[in-house]
Amino acid sequence: MGAGLTGALLCPLAVAGARPRPLVFWLVAAALAALGLAASSFEPVRRRFARPERGAAAAVRPWQDVLATGAAVVVAVVCGFALVGGFRASPWLDDTWFFWVPKGRELVAHGLDLRLWTPGDPYIQFTSPDYPLWWSILTGVGLRFVGAVDLRAVDGQLAILTIGFAGALPRLLWGLVRPWLLWPGVLLLLVSPELLRQVQSGGADVPVACYVVLFAVAAALWLARRDALVLVLAFVFAAAAVQIKNEGLPEIVLLGVVLCAAAWRRPVVIAWLAGAVAAAVALAVPWLEWRHSHGVRGEVNTSGLFDWSYLAGRTSRIDPTLSALRHDLLSPRQWLVAVPLAAVLAAAAALRTRRLLPLAPVLALALLFAFLVWVYWADSQDLGYRLSTSGYRVVDTLTLLAAAASPVLAEALVRAGRGRSGGRRRRAEASGRASSAPG
Repeated sequence: MGAGLTGALLCPLAVAGARPRPLVFWLVAAALAALGLAASSFEPVRRRFARPERGAAAAVRPWQDVLATGAAVVVAVVCGFALVGGFRASPWLDDTWFFWVPKGRELVAHGLDLRLWTPGDPYIQFTSPDYPLWWSILTGVGLRFVGAVDLRAVDGQLAILTIGFAGALPRLLWGLVRPWLLWPGVLLLLVSPELLRQVQSGGADVPVACYVVLFAVAAALWLARRDALVLVLAFVFAAAAVQIKNEGLPEIVLLGVVLCAAAWRRPVVIAWLAGAVAAAVALAVPWLEWRHSHGVRGEVNTSGLFDWSYLAGRTSRIDPTLSALRHDLLSPRQWLVAVPLAAVLAAAAALRTRRLLPLAPVLALALLFAFLVWVYWADSQDLGYRLSTSGYRVVDTLTLLAAAASPVLAEALVRAGRGRSGGRRRRAEASGRASSAPG
């Protein structure tokens, strides 16, 4: 939460002309901390943002306790290895040292220089100048803290953010999902080879996926429980996701549509969530306006996304895109069984509860997948090059979303099973009492 909101505030400050130096970073972070501490000192605020009371804890069997404890211990061990590996490795993704880190160092040293971001000499202009500034600012500040161009600091920051996600997800779901279901779900994600590999890439794909998924979890909790604290978290996570990469905004919107459709009977709650998303997008408006006013464009062709005559002549790109993204998403050598497991659990929960709500995560995954196919379909660059260099990274949000949804779906399945068994037991007891009663 702190990294997300601090970075999200530094972005409009950079557009306004401020250099995001370490001192500015500290001032913004200190101001946010002081604001939070001051707000928490008021009793009305404290009551309004208190977490709702949980129900009575279910009885835990010994094997469930052992499973939860063992999985949590292994999660801690894996996080330790990821942290050590991050600080011992240099980024392998060329985007990191090609534009993410150079942009960050330039922003810290000289601010937002028009000559480097606006169209001009191709030997001077940055690659992908349309990308938001969040990850560049954090890498630039991190390298300034280090005092040298030591890119191991970038991987270290990325490892810390990933560990933060691994802690934030169970914290949000704590008390709602049984620990023996929750911790194995987190562990399944952390031991995925592709996640650990991308944590050492230095790129912004894992951070944007983490914040988009945390937004989805917080927004779902708000719609289900009207917890004011998670509404604030949804705003913070959305603000960070929108300012990390360009795909953050459409992914937030698509997930918001699915969540609001699932809670369509609660318009007031939906309106509050829409307001939180609008406030998050408002923090990105200065960058979007600056980019538009100076004619900054990226390499991905977004003008053809809604040109159906243009898309009709490029339908040959759909099948290779489907094949490549499906492989990157479902390959057990990359993400183990994160997505298939979520799909199976959703189908089982829907059948067991006889409700369509458990299928919402699958619908969200399908919409996000269709969005990616649409972007590759409209892109004007060579499809093979695009898929080979970015296809394995753009599915990060889908896999993390599936991993976050799996424990929740498993909990719904377990509760439905116990509810039915309890109902059968009560009916049997009632029948026994009736048969033993005198005529």
